[in-house]
Amino acid sequence: MIQFVVVRVSDDFVKCIGICANRYEEVGCAYMCASDLVDDSEDGKGSVTPLFDLEGETGEGLTVHYGENLETDIYILRRETNGMKVM
Repeated sequence: MIQFVVVRVSDDFVKCIGICANRYEEVGCAYMCASDLVDDSEDGKGSVTPLFDLEGETGEGLTVHYGENLETDIYILRRETNGMKVM
């Protein structure tokens, strides 16, 4: 079984945004977080740049630029499990 973990990474922290069971959920989760960051910024402007192949097959992600000079990364990590739920 493959699970997808969506995390937000900045200079100060790593925050788990969600654990998803399929590609549609994880992509939606990542883009929703990116959209919320841009919408909540002071000027409501920003950009989202996709990242591909984080260290080979471990995952992919987005770089989000929002507000004045603010940036964060959202990583989508793949994890193969033995069928048990991972908390």
